Amino acid sequence: MSRNEGPLTGVTVLDLSMTFPGSLAAMYLGDLGATVTKIENPKLGDPGRKMGSPLLATDENVEADSALYYMSNRNKTSLTVNIKRKEGQEIIRNLLSTTDILIETFGRGTLEKTGLDYESLKDNFPELIFCHISTFGAKGPYSQKTGHDGNCMAYSGLLNLNCSKNGTPQIPGFQLADIGGGTYVALISILAALFHKERNRAGQFLDVALLDGALSFQTLPLGLFRGENKASRGKTVLSGLLPNYQVYKCKDDQFLIFAPLEKPFLKNFLSTIKKTEWMDVILNEPEQGKRLLSDLFASKSRDEWSVLFEQKLCCTSPVNSLEEALSDPHLQDRDMIITMHDETVGEVTMIGSPFHFSNTPCSYRIFPPKKGEHTNQLLLGRGFTKEQIDQWRAKKVI
Repeated sequence: MSRNEGPLTGVTVLDLSMTFPGSLAAMYLGDLGATVTKIENPKLGDPGRKMGSPLLATDENVEADSALYYMSNRNKTSLTVNIKRKEGQEIIRNLLSTTDILIETFGRGTLEKTGLDYESLKDNFPELIFCHISTFGAKGPYSQKTGHDGNCMAYSGLLNLNCSKNGTPQIPGFQLADIGGGTYVALISILAALFHKERNRAGQFLDVALLDGALSFQTLPLGLFRGENKASRGKTVLSGLLPNYQVYKCKDDQFLIFAPLEKPFLKNFLSTIKKTEWMDVILNEPEQGKRLLSDLFASKSRDEWSVLFEQKLCCTSPVNSLEEALSDPHLQDRDMIITMHDETVGEVTMIGSPFHFSNTPCSYRIFPPKKGEHTNQLLLGRGFTKEQIDQWRAKKVI
């Protein structure tokens, strides 16, 4: 177990997230040193526990949770509470008396029924930072809609930019709106609100919408659109127009990306392959430039090209698989690939924290918890008696 020296040491978080963006945001706050308590339904638990294939545990008699669950729940303790019950609501309010940040992803109107929404809590907990993460936000014509990452990609116009050669929009195989538009926007909002709280002793409501965050990725395309007064699907400087910002197929059917947008980097590349006469063609005749480069890259394997350009500043990189990325020496050196161990589950590979500090490093202290693993410990620590806990468990409050 790592020692906690993170910049958020002493900050307390209540994680009521039911979806990935909030769960990941809470985990990163934990990596940064915050004390995170995960609140789960006593019967159902976190839906993420059953999403996808289960992790292959070391102990074959152990039924592990979904492998996806382990990717966003380290550095948390787990407390099971039925927030629909009056006693459960009292437990949450007790926890809130020492909580800095609450993160939730419930649908509109759900928490209002329990009296645990921001409007119901703000007078009794004026310094609480209440972060609500949803697909479309707490206000606006779409606020009652449901949706996922792909819906935000579609509404924001991003899906229209990400097309196959025949012009059909392609859904990315990763969660751009969930993480880029949800998790990271939530983190920035929370940290800004925490700074405000430290200066003014006041909390506030944070309305994080995945769609808003997704639209922010249109900043450069909007500049291009305003400059040209048109939006070309699959034909912008970042989506297929230029020969020097393009994916090329190699001799071994592997791929690399060639991205020397700036002339000095393109010159380095052409000097390395001894084809400096191609400069004008690549810059001024894009289709001819693509043909020249396609033939060139098809003449060697991806790894041969990688070795040739490894020490050259020409923005040429292999297109790695996930397995290759996990074994990349640079990412490993930067502690972006970590493992955590549990006696029953075994060793689990995870993506490390992308936040690096010289004096207050992130740490990985708690293995993703089993459902309700810390319920007794946490409630006893809050001053509740064993008799109360036993009664609540019998009544399915916890």
